[in-house]
Amino acid sequence: MPIYEYECRKCGKHFEKLVPRAGTPVVCEYCGGAEVEKQFSVFAAASAEPQCGHRDECAQGGHCCHGGNCGCH
Repeated sequence: MPIYEYECRKCGKHFEKLVPRAGTPVVCEYCGGAEVEKQFSVFAAASAEPQCGHRDECAQGGHCCHGGNCGCH
């Protein structure tokens, strides 16, 4: 099940929701509002290439500006 990010148009809060299938109704977990807007998720747009610019150093066990979370390993 994918996790989607939403913003409630009623209260303005942001929240994440596990959605079992497309078309499943989603309501705000804070106010119960039904007018929610799916947000663009950074993870949905992740690249297979590391973004830190230290790929060679990270691969050799050197400096990693993302604490090992840049995808270089």
